[in-house]
Amino acid sequence: MRILKQSTRKQPRLSLILLDWGVRESIHLVHYLKNQTVSRESFEVVVIEYYDNVSLAVKQFEQEVDTWVLLEMPAECYYHKHLMYNAGIVFGKGEILMFGDSDAMARPTFVETIFKAFDRDPLIVYHMDEFRNVRRDFYPFNYPPIEEVVGDGCINNIGGKTKGVLDVIDPVHTRNYGACMCARREDIIAIGGADEDMTYLGHICGPYDMTFRLMNFGRRLLWETEEYLYHTWHPGSDGIDNYLGPHDGKNMSTTAFHALCSGRIPPLVENAAILQLRTGSLADGPGSELASLIDPGYAEEFSRSKLRGPTGMSVAADGSYASHRGFDVFHIEGSFYAVPQQLGPVDLNSTEWRGGDRIIRGNSFTEVCATIEAFEAQFLETVGRCNICRVGQKFAVVPQELGSIDFRIRTHRENPRIAWVDSLREARRKATAVNATARRGAERSWDGTKAPDQPVPPVAFWDSSQARSSWELANLESRLAAVEVGVSRIYQSLTWRALTKVGGVLASAARLVKPGQIRQHKDRLAEAANRQH
Repeated sequence: MRILKQSTRKQPRLSLILLDWGVRESIHLVHYLKNQTVSRESFEVVVIEYYDNVSLAVKQFEQEVDTWVLLEMPAECYYHKHLMYNAGIVFGKGEILMFGDSDAMARPTFVETIFKAFDRDPLIVYHMDEFRNVRRDFYPFNYPPIEEVVGDGCINNIGGKTKGVLDVIDPVHTRNYGACMCARREDIIAIGGADEDMTYLGHICGPYDMTFRLMNFGRRLLWETEEYLYHTWHPGSDGIDNYLGPHDGKNMSTTAFHALCSGRIPPLVENAAILQLRTGSLADGPGSELASLIDPGYAEEFSRSKLRGPTGMSVAADGSYASHRGFDVFHIEGSFYAVPQQLGPVDLNSTEWRGGDRIIRGNSFTEVCATIEAFEAQFLETVGRCNICRVGQKFAVVPQELGSIDFRIRTHRENPRIAWVDSLREARRKATAVNATARRGAERSWDGTKAPDQPVPPVAFWDSSQARSSWELANLESRLAAVEVGVSRIYQSLTWRALTKVGGVLASAARLVKPGQIRQHKDRLAEAANRQH
């Protein structure tokens, strides 16, 4: 470990801990920290580099960086962010620690907003979400106005707030837990710091490990709703040459979820330096914990050559270029191939898989990313027996009986039964027309023809309770429509008409006979029976 620079600020209230593992092209958050509404003495900037790379991006802002540490892990090792978090905990001296995006933009009130949150309630774990823009003309980063970042190309701006902050159905996956997480340093040390378990090695990791355990520790989770960070696109946003630990299919660690659900507070693997800080067992005085910060066995445990063998976890294969939104991207012979991660590893020595239906090919990484994003579907609503989805700039009307549809698969999106239109109004009209055809089919089923099978809902839609309700309501409406058609057929049949006439005659006859006459008739019958005896 090499300390290039160490903070001389006496009592900073906030330590902003920024990480790099030889990948950052820019750490422009530091630029925005120069113009905050609070005193510069009230916060410090701590940069932790995993390898021995003296980053040019950090060099650019060296005057604004207070502490700069190189952990000097071997280049052959996969990165472990949680080890870097713990280094930041050790070196950061602020009352509050912040872990967040180093390549994000911030408003001048960013630090002040954090301070105000802890002034109101210090016993919190605090998160701030991030607007994300996918426009390529902001790369390399060129300091665009924030108003442009939240404008055209912003994928999660809903009326001035992020989609995640407004999400009440699945906020765990729509909010960016890694954008900005803050908690009191003494609380973070009390729970044992960041968990250095092997399942957090590589891409599947994040400060939410500490968030969930701090919640179990009794700290209240608070998401900021008025202040945000801002992030622009750059290549490899999802990482390069990734090692993937166990996750829920949406890149959230199942180890972290297990901690939250079980109520566990301590980490599975506690850093030795954090242990010394937590227990106060600093035998040689303050600073002695630095000697035990990095476990010497990590060099072998995190080895790429070792972990590329069978481990039970997903490891990016040789030749991988990056990953993007659930796809591993490979650069082979001048072309880029995006492979869905659920397909597992591919044989890079073979060419057969390259023409597969699920493979996206492009001449550049940007082109492949644009194709992936163009066919990401957003379920909008159900009209009768059709689902309406927004796919890029188009709207798709999908008959439910088609089952699960993945628009990133060429044969799925080219299915002739899927209608593509330019507006939601057109989509509703088309769905109504499809439903009319389905209703005529229901009418034929009452004449003795086989009714259509009950469709199986698309798997992708089951993740939303709203979509599930819409689906069930649509099927109920379809069944009721079929019943209505059947009832109308009964009313029109000759048998029904004859029964109606007979019923009418009987009702008229009943009205002509008075109740007293019926009793007299019964009495006479009874007397006649007695005489016979």
